[in-house]
Amino acid sequence: MKEENKNDFRQNHPYPVHAIKQDKIIFLSDLEIYNINKTRVEFSSPNIISMFINISHKAFVESTSVFKKFIEPKLIDGKTAEFKEEELTKLYDYLESAKVSVIFAYNSIEAFVNIAIPNDYTYENKNNRGIKEIWDKEAIQRWMTTSDKLTKILPGLRGLEKPNNQKFWSNFKNLEQLRNDIIHPKSVSNELNTSNEIHKKFFNKNVFNWIQSTGDVLKFYCQGEYSERYFPIGFGPKKFKPTELDDFDKYFEEVK
Repeated sequence: MKEENKNDFRQNHPYPVHAIKQDKIIFLSDLEIYNINKTRVEFSSPNIISMFINISHKAFVESTSVFKKFIEPKLIDGKTAEFKEEELTKLYDYLESAKVSVIFAYNSIEAFVNIAIPNDYTYENKNNRGIKEIWDKEAIQRWMTTSDKLTKILPGLRGLEKPNNQKFWSNFKNLEQLRNDIIHPKSVSNELNTSNEIHKKFFNKNVFNWIQSTGDVLKFYCQGEYSERYFPIGFGPKKFKPTELDDFDKYFEEVK
């Protein structure tokens, strides 16, 4: 491990360690180290949440630009918005980039929630028959929807109220439904003139509000006196609570 020079928002936050014997605060970053054949590969670990945000943002910028310049001008009340053969490539590219933005925006929240839940966390719940169930983290990740984790688990972990009454919540729920429809497409009938209804939603500019709701979700849950190591850079307070070590040299070797 070594001191980090922050220059890319996709990096993990450097985290402070209070070395008691050395009487100083040392900022560290996690490294990924691999041996590929005879080559050693080493770099500061990226924040997976930030990477998902960035993938979504790139696709968001592309798709909103195409929507404003190419899609929206065709959406005139009382008129037919027809896309000619030579326009289909541009239309399909738009649909692809918009879907990418939706999927990775949602993935950023899914990753945030799963990382925020401690490995030893358990959730108690009574099922429909009144029997108490105890879910460990693996069961929560597998069987509980992201919106349920945001309402049933994270408020307690983060010391916050439930998000249901926040302005962003309905947009996030719409995003979640759209993402699920993309990932788990319904079968299309073999009958003539049937279509995949999912594409209809991408001709409504509200879809971009749904995508942007993920930023509001992160801002809401990154509140608090201190930032956590897993928070993406740009969210949460700038103050971190140092981890205390009796003697830095017992655990780490300084890399100069």
